[in-house]
Amino acid sequence: MVCKNSLHKLIQISKSHGGGSVFKIHKGLNKKIKPLTSVHELADKVLELSFFDSPVYLSLLHELTRFDAEAMEEYRRVVGELFSIVERTDETVPIQSLAALGALEKIAFSLSIEDQIKIEKLGKQLDQLRRDNLVKNSECHCISDKFRSDNLTVVECSRCNWTNQYSSPIDSGRNLVLSACPNCNPKIKTQHEKALIGKIYSDSTEYLLGDFSFFNADDKRVFTEMKIRETRWIRNKPPKDMQKRRVYRAEDTFSVEGRQFSNQDEIQNYINSLLETEWFKKHFPHGKPIRVKLNDSPQKSQSISKGDNWLSISPNMMNELTILHELAHQVIQNQPPYISFFEQPHGDLFAYTFLKLVDKRMGADARRRLEDAFDNHNVRWRSAEKKYDEMLALSAASES
Repeated sequence: MVCKNSLHKLIQISKSHGGGSVFKIHKGLNKKIKPLTSVHELADKVLELSFFDSPVYLSLLHELTRFDAEAMEEYRRVVGELFSIVERTDETVPIQSLAALGALEKIAFSLSIEDQIKIEKLGKQLDQLRRDNLVKNSECHCISDKFRSDNLTVVECSRCNWTNQYSSPIDSGRNLVLSACPNCNPKIKTQHEKALIGKIYSDSTEYLLGDFSFFNADDKRVFTEMKIRETRWIRNKPPKDMQKRRVYRAEDTFSVEGRQFSNQDEIQNYINSLLETEWFKKHFPHGKPIRVKLNDSPQKSQSISKGDNWLSISPNMMNELTILHELAHQVIQNQPPYISFFEQPHGDLFAYTFLKLVDKRMGADARRRLEDAFDNHNVRWRSAEKKYDEMLALSAASES
């Protein structure tokens, strides 16, 4: 016979031992769990796969595992079923799979390194499936393709009679009569871009990656070329930082700190000299200054890229390795949203960029030793080589 209040008594025990943090973060949780009587019912609520509630219920279940064997048993059962749900995902990527993945990401810190890597890989697979679906289900045409009559834009210049026609997923069918075009007015310049923001569906907006040529005339954007290689939906926040702890642990075992700085001015001069190199300009093309300030924390340094770009450095961490770590953040944070919004703060692209900076400033031997430290702590970085090359290519294209 199960006591009606067994779950709530267990929650009180957890709170008396310093637990209950999940209630402080999610204010409405008390009301939601009031009808529940056992950890089994709590586990079943996780498996209802609510996009917003399942991660919260799973966090609570994880807190209770410290004090109850049944909670641990249910926790293991639920985690196993969540993995199965995500792994069984078909090409449609249902919301249940995303909810299951979100719940796993919420408690990934409590799992083994192998499971953390598995969650990260599954997340990338779901991302890729959604991107593939966008490409497959959208009508993306090049100028030379066959056109859909219901989405065909016909353009005519009234001055020189130049004409063109194209079909694209980001323009509805229409007829445009222009007062001038690049053919008859040299002041109208044709622009070339590698990425654009556009609507594939009426209720969503995506980043379109490919090759685009267009000009602006009479307050209208007129395409002369549109080749879409890939689409990425616009997300409102970056993915969960899955390997942050692994990166920090790797750095803790990496004995080379490089140059030591004695004050803020020395750090600022070091950064300024790096910003002036042609190598770094390829990574940081907008050319905004990066300012340094010392904080009051004994062990916390951070990179801030909102408006102005700042490095906030702890007085106890004024070494070259820390500065390069924070500069790697600056590089990723200042990429266009179709890159930065899809990257984990300490993900594979960050780690790869960090290694490149270490190689450039501290030498090949330091880079190899940091690679070994990353490998020993299961930090993913090799998988980012292709993304890194694409990042540089897009940066170069935006400058040309």
